[in-house]
Amino acid sequence: MNHEVLVVGAAITDLQIAPVPMDIMGRAVTPMESFHLTIGGDAPNEATIISRLGHQVSLMTMIGDDEPGQVVLRHCQENGIDTSAFIIRKDMPTAINVGLVSAEGVRMK
Repeated sequence: MNHEVLVVGAAITDLQIAPVPMDIMGRAVTPMESFHLTIGGDAPNEATIISRLGHQVSLMTMIGDDEPGQVVLRHCQENGIDTSAFIIRKDMPTAINVGLVSAEGVRMK
């Protein structure tokens, strides 16, 4: 690794679901219009910003050998982030953070 910056930390995926009604927890079934799987976690977010600013950056993180892990890996490769320090584990899933977004575009707490 010969980079200007090494970012170390957790890489996860964010599953954004919208629009979610405020009374979602009281419902048995609720159809959703859309969902979007993106990268998340401070480490890949910062690595992306640093790379887009024109610096050579490497990310050291651990992901699962699964589709969410592939989302993280592809994002990094597409954004010029060195992934040679990734640890990919078959026995561990990549974390998924679910974000519920209201019809007004506000992330629910």
